[in-house]
Amino acid sequence: MLEFGRCVHRALTLNQTFGADILMRTASWLTFKESRASFLIEKPEQGTGQE
Repeated sequence: MLEFGRCVHRALTLNQTFGADILMRTASWLTFKESRASFLIEKPEQGTGQE
């Protein structure tokens, strides 16, 4: 439970420092980059008929 409290405190500190808008845009950007990287690694080879 103590670890959760630390995470909440850290999140509130980041929110006060950077603002919710920057944090949301950063989270979206990181999610997009991770999704794109995963797709590039796992995408099926063209011409195999698998989708």
